[in-house]
Amino acid sequence: VSNRAIKFSAYDRITRCPTEIFGSLRSVAWEQRDLLAYLNRQQPDVYFCGQNIGLPLLYRGRTRLVLGILDAIPQRFAEHYIVTLRDRIRYRWMQGAQARKADQVVTISQASQRDIKRFMGVSQVKTIYIRQLAGQSKVRMAANTPPVYVYIGGVEWRKRLDSVVQAFELSLTNHPG
Repeated sequence: VSNRAIKFSAYDRITRCPTEIFGSLRSVAWEQRDLLAYLNRQQPDVYFCGQNIGLPLLYRGRTRLVLGILDAIPQRFAEHYIVTLRDRIRYRWMQGAQARKADQVVTISQASQRDIKRFMGVSQVKTIYIRQLAGQSKVRMAANTPPVYVYIGGVEWRKRLDSVVQAFELSLTNHPG
């Protein structure tokens, strides 16, 4: 389910995975009003939300709510992500409330597990380790190949991509080898 069209061909190839698009484009209205109505109406077995927020706080049905959190960076460094103090307080409250509302919180590392317990007041956090497959190795670039920078992530202002690019440039200048 989504409040925006998903334009990835991979989803189109999965015929057993239909996408339903509905509701407000405003995330809080969609999560707290539209998704709540959908869960009450459809009663799926599990609703998995793969982000730090996104669970309807007033939901009381039989659907199991699972929240996936990669890390607590927005909690630890809120001043870099959210501009106003009021919005930081509201975001921290909302994120903690949603993590506590979840039937299960899933994360990928023990460090994230500790941070979620510490910053969000959640006691039940399952850690899932994603290990590198055996036999894979880093490919070394030829000596005459210029350095390459790869960024995988969003382009929202809070990601501070401009700072990452500046840091990469400084690194190349200060450590040309």
